[in-house]
Amino acid sequence: MERALAKQSIPPGKSQFRILVAEDSDPVRTLLAAMLRSLGYDVTEARDGEEAYRLIVAHRIQLVVSDWLMPRVDGPSLCRKLRQSDVGYYVYFMLVTVRDSHTDLVEGMDAGADDFLGKPVNLEELRVRLRAGQRVLELERVLAERNQRLTLAYGQIRRDVDAAAQMQRSLLPEKSLHFGPAHFEWLFVPSMFVSGDDLNAFRLDDHHVGFYNLDVAGHGVPAAMMSVTLSRMLTPGTGGLLRESASSASGERVRSPSNVAAALNAQFQITAESSMYFTLLYGVLNTHTGVVRFIQAGHTRPMLLTAGDDSRILDGGSPPIGVLPQFAYEEQQVDLQRGERLVVYSDGVTECENVDGVQFGEERLLSYLSDRRDVPLEETLQALVTELNAWRSPETPGFPDDLSVLALEFH
Repeated sequence: MERALAKQSIPPGKSQFRILVAEDSDPVRTLLAAMLRSLGYDVTEARDGEEAYRLIVAHRIQLVVSDWLMPRVDGPSLCRKLRQSDVGYYVYFMLVTVRDSHTDLVEGMDAGADDFLGKPVNLEELRVRLRAGQRVLELERVLAERNQRLTLAYGQIRRDVDAAAQMQRSLLPEKSLHFGPAHFEWLFVPSMFVSGDDLNAFRLDDHHVGFYNLDVAGHGVPAAMMSVTLSRMLTPGTGGLLRESASSASGERVRSPSNVAAALNAQFQITAESSMYFTLLYGVLNTHTGVVRFIQAGHTRPMLLTAGDDSRILDGGSPPIGVLPQFAYEEQQVDLQRGERLVVYSDGVTECENVDGVQFGEERLLSYLSDRRDVPLEETLQALVTELNAWRSPETPGFPDDLSVLALEFH
């Protein structure tokens, strides 16, 4: 018998594939093992399911030919144990049995078997079924390798994005900024690891304070990179964008908001290569007079909170930066009185939707801020996150868009 089987063996030098044969009958197990070796497989033998399980795990065997009926642990029980224990790799499991009823087939498949082989075993049928099993295992191997590469790539991307997020957070201002009578608080909640929003407030000279809130179109890393670039440009002393040259005809040291917007618009125009633009509210506060001059380039409308009942949304505005070349941005002005607040925010706040698709909206935000007119700014902004979470739904954590708020209180 073994000489006859040897005539059908695979060509010399062909790589072997280890198979475990689990069979309690010595003659049947010996015959099966000989057939498999004639086909070029490396064979490990086990007399029952319990021994088979130990050998499979010890030698990382991925292809099993098992008899259905065995003492202690039968074939379906062995298969079920392998599926439930998660040995760390896929095991292709073939049940050998004289059973052929529909109920037996369902029982074997329910246990996790991949294929069935009838007794007595036919060599050609055994060969083609094992080849099918090898193809499945090869697909599993390729998939596992790809998943491992993806996992490694994702880990690297995650580390890079975390580093970018940390760098972006480092550019944010300190909490509770004070410039004489001007007190600023802010809120910053990225929808992802990084954000296309940015904000800041800074001293320009002895009696001028600059501040801005911007929102780059889009999400993720591209928007965040643009946001970081703009943050650098809108930082005093880094690029000279916020100050006039020494030969300026106006004689002013601080560049007007309209000129700042025009300079940015000239540099960041939409092109065929880049369709990215951004909205911006940039303002300059005179700390001696309380006068705020600002441009609203496509940004949300700021809110003025007064001591009386005339808190309101400030109208006006111009197109976003980068949309229209050589656009002349018009400035707006508001005269802050002692105790009044000016709140600037990105559209992630007002466009936050509830489960019914209803946006939080400007009027609801104005009502929320007005009702907390006497509450400290920091506390008001922190509570706004809770308010928006409740509006969005407690079962839906996070926000679909970046949230940023910059609030100014004039004392």
